[in-house]
Amino acid sequence: MWWLFALLSAFFAALTAIFAKIGSKGLGAVSQVALVDILSIALTVLFPGEPLTLKTVVGTPLIVGGTLVL
Repeated sequence: MWWLFALLSAFFAALTAIFAKIGSKGLGAVSQVALVDILSIALTVLFPGEPLTLKTVVGTPLIVGGTLVL
């Protein structure tokens, strides 16, 4: 039964993050809001000691490129 709680908790956490992201785009410029993603990548690599993987290295320029397109 704990797995159901974990699944629902993860679902609602992701849903909250999506709504927060959409709401923040309405409050500020998209170019400023999109920087939060890049900053969160940098902080996870620097502070908690997360490994720098190929997925992160490839994903960061994609986020930056998408920000520049907007």
